[in-house]
Formats: sequence, C-alpha cells, structure tokens
Amino acid sequence: MSGQTLTTLLYGAIVNQILEQEQDPEKTTEILNQFGLSIGSRLVDDYVSRFPTTCQNFKQVAEGVQGALIHFLDMKKDQVQIQQQDDVQFQLCLQNNPLEQYVKVPAQLQKLCYCQIIAGAVVGALRQLMYECEATYVDGILKVKLLNKVEARFAQQ
Repeated sequence: MSGQTLTTLLYGAIVNQILEQEQDPEKTTEILNQFGLSIGSRLVDDYVSRFPTTCQNFKQVAEGVQGALIHFLDMKKDQVQIQQQDDVQFQLCLQNNPLEQYVKVPAQLQKLCYCQIIAGAVVGALRQLMYECEATYVDGILKVKLLNKVEARFAQQ
C-alpha cells in the first residue's frame, strides 16, 4: 500500500468519524476547514525549509502554493494547474485529487465539502507567511469528479 493510498483511506476514516459525531455535513465541513488551518500553519515551515524562496508578487505566491500541494499530496506538476490569477486571486485546479480517490458521497450529504481541509491548509499556510486570505474548495466531489479547484483571494496585505 502506497503512502498516498494510506493517506486517502485515513482521511476518509476521519471524515466519516466527524460525520458520525456531528450528524451535520456543514458542521463537518467547518471542522475540516479548522483541521486544514492547523495543518497548513505547520506544513509551511517544512515547505519553506525545503524550498527556500522569496515571493515578490501574488503570482509567485500562487506558484508556491502549487508547489506545496504537489509536494504534500504527492501529485505530479501537471495535476495541479494555476488558473485565473491576477493581483488578488488565483485558482488551483487539482486533477485526480488523491483525497477523493475511493470516495462515494451519498446525495443526502451534498452540503459536505469533502476536501475543505485543502482550502483550510492554504489559508493556514499563507497566514503563517503574514498574508490574510480566504480560500474555498469549489467543484467538490458531488459536482465535478476529475477537476477540482481551490480558490484563494487576498483580503489584506
């Protein structure tokens, strides 16, 4: 069993456990976002120590987030693409998101944003670097299976 498969299965078990405890898909999404914030704020130190670069503009920040997702989700560069970037926002499109590899979410859980942890991690990491931003996981598993997006927008600099 690969590390990516193990991560996928463990993440699914965590989401399932939270759903069982909370009995509310929206509350579960909120908790996943909080997990992501904590994870992102810790992973940024590891990423910056491995790949020391200084970002001069928002495009470079987007490229750094792209690199972190590739590194920590064990994806290939062509699986994480930057789209619609300007001075205040960008989208990262994840093809074949490993966290969704074995997932089938029933229709009654359509308000669950299964991978909100990724958006939370982006915000947590950027906050550690003194960027205030918002991120939303869009086109989740119930909408588009093969192409998912993380949108980040600067609130302040």
